[in-house]
Amino acid sequence: MRYKLRDITPEGMCILVNCPKIYADGKWNYLIVGKRVEPRDVGLEKEVGDAERLVRVPKKLIDEKKR
Repeated sequence: MRYKLRDITPEGMCILVNCPKIYADGKWNYLIVGKRVEPRDVGLEKEVGDAERLVRVPKKLIDEKKR
């Protein structure tokens, strides 16, 4: 399935190779690129389902996203 995505990443998020991104699919969802975190490492193993991934992104990525 292909989405019609808009990059709504705030300016200046890329620092060398660390490039978190946020995309909007135009309707209901954000797709976020971040670093994978092991749920057990942060005490969330019971909150993350088998089909889910926990990712860490800078707060600025969400707080300052483009509209």
